[in-house]
Amino acid sequence: MFDKFKREVRARQYFTTAEEARFFEHAAKEVAEGDIHPGLHAMALSKCEGDEVKANAMYLQLRVDVFKQEAAVGEKILEAVEREAEAEEREAEAAQRKAEMGWGEVETGWTPVLIFMCIALLALPFMLILAFNS
Repeated sequence: MFDKFKREVRARQYFTTAEEARFFEHAAKEVAEGDIHPGLHAMALSKCEGDEVKANAMYLQLRVDVFKQEAAVGEKILEAVEREAEAEEREAEAAQRKAEMGWGEVETGWTPVLIFMCIALLALPFMLILAFNS
């Protein structure tokens, strides 16, 4: 199941140019405000073999990749919530139709009475045969 989820996330990593531009804009704004994620910056430095100029560009790309992943996961969560809400709505509609048709649940107080009635109806022919044969 998790593999299917990962495949779907990978498939959703293709964003429009406009969406990707917004991600870059947001990443650049974070850098301008000094909001730099140390672990991600260290990863960029490592990938660029210590070249600070290249690492800054790599950091932006890595940050955009994170935004893409978060967007894809968020989309999957929203889809799951929507599916759950639809299922609950279908269940509520089914319960409403059942109630309108008078197919409500039998009260537990009547269950023993109904069982006794069924047993009595099944046993009645045998009791009559025994009564007339003796």
